[in-house]
Amino acid sequence: TASGSDHGWGQLRERCSWRNGNGNTLISNLSIVLMANGTFSVYDKLGQSKLPLLKSRLFWFGFFVKLMVSFFFFSDFLTEQFAPFANYFIGHNFANPYAHFTLEGQGTEFPYPPLMLWLFSFPRMCLWPLFPGAETFTVIDAVSYRIPLLFADFIVLVILMRWLKAYARPLLIWYWLSPVLIYINYFHGQLDVIPIALLLISLHFLFRERWALSALFVAMAIGCKTNMVLVIPFYAIYQLRTPKVSIVTLLQSAVILLTVLFLINLPYLDDLGFRKMVYNNPVQKQVFDISLRFGSLQFLVVPAV
Repeated sequence: TASGSDHGWGQLRERCSWRNGNGNTLISNLSIVLMANGTFSVYDKLGQSKLPLLKSRLFWFGFFVKLMVSFFFFSDFLTEQFAPFANYFIGHNFANPYAHFTLEGQGTEFPYPPLMLWLFSFPRMCLWPLFPGAETFTVIDAVSYRIPLLFADFIVLVILMRWLKAYARPLLIWYWLSPVLIYINYFHGQLDVIPIALLLISLHFLFRERWALSALFVAMAIGCKTNMVLVIPFYAIYQLRTPKVSIVTLLQSAVILLTVLFLINLPYLDDLGFRKMVYNNPVQKQVFDISLRFGSLQFLVVPAV
């Protein structure tokens, strides 16, 4: 077995298990992993796989259930709102769908920032040359628009299993096979698992004190769903309570966060339809619906919690 160092950006590590001759397979296990300063690899320092769930029957059972559901069940959210919105974006050479649906539609078809649109559309974009969009919703639409959800769902599971190594089987049962989450993601068709996955990646780097990467991924989470901005105070408190974290580090994280959010929203910032659909729609305002009044003061429960 040969292995390289685990340190340094862009470093490549190869781990090979070789068999000797007599016609046997020369390489029984070959992995090439792009290292990010030792923070991620499919193997630990002892050469053990960090993804044992890939050998689990429960994992593959859940995977095929979710895949089959993607073929045969779709809600009105997907067929009437999300898919037509993304299909317009792809089919009209990445024209502004926010402006179009604000004028021609209900104005509530896709109340998510641009990064959600790009991630959600990417698999369908790749399949578009072979299977162009049609006027009616197709199975290709159904499956391709579920791929980002399934991938984000998998990322959430992997991170949870990294954090809770002693609870792999309970996580597979109570998270991966949860009927509630399967219904939300694959029957009802909500997209929240995508920003949640980005948020957990951000937390992974936050706990390892990789402040810049943490800020990058939390900005991407907010760039998928605006309400994720509610986690920012907790990030700031965590950093301030971490030893040896200076105000400069905090300001650097803030600059990265704001810069990434600005770049994500930049293509549509001057569009009234975008601002109305994403930042001034009834769904976004629901976060302020639960409140308590004390005379002239209003206590907003959800942001406070």
